[in-house]
Amino acid sequence: MKKIIASFFALMLIACAPKYERSEIVQEQLNAFLFTDNKLYVIGEKNDYELDATYLKPLQDFLLSKYSGNLLYGDIKFDVENNNKVHALYRVYLDANTLKSHDIKVITEQYRFAPNKKTLSEQEIRQIRQTRPKWVAHNNLLTRNYVASGNIVRLPQRDDLLRKHRLKVPVIAEVRTSIYSQTLNVSAIFLPVTVIPMALTFGIIGLAAEESK
Repeated sequence: MKKIIASFFALMLIACAPKYERSEIVQEQLNAFLFTDNKLYVIGEKNDYELDATYLKPLQDFLLSKYSGNLLYGDIKFDVENNNKVHALYRVYLDANTLKSHDIKVITEQYRFAPNKKTLSEQEIRQIRQTRPKWVAHNNLLTRNYVASGNIVRLPQRDDLLRKHRLKVPVIAEVRTSIYSQTLNVSAIFLPVTVIPMALTFGIIGLAAEESK
């Protein structure tokens, strides 16, 4: 009897599991990053992304510190499920050659950066040289990963926001879109997305601003 019950539940799990259908990877130009108290809005060429900023508070603290001027490069990847749910990974690089030993100690201990173990690709080096043409490639870098989840939204004020807060050099993100379907006819439940009114003050992340030179 126990084997029958176990087999039944196994079949139910298989039947209810999402079924993978297809995926694609494209690049998207990101033109603005806007913080509110608990959300991060990213305005892309194709989509707008609303991310829960709960786990991005350390990133916000770093970007408001004096060390944000040493920002060398940011590598952003979005995983999008069914054109709605978003998981974001943001990897930040600092040039350790521009830092004093005391500063490196503060950045590693207070801001939780670590020595980079990944060799930059030719594409990443080209991206860096868009803002720092004379930068000589090396691997003495500090890095940290930040993660967040959220949804694709459409900001009604996106044109006004871009006029005010567009980055001087856009950030290129890798966007992987995966489509799943249910083997059972189960209605998907999506939580309502609230767009923050324009009246609230946004903090701007100058990821590729000239000030970082």
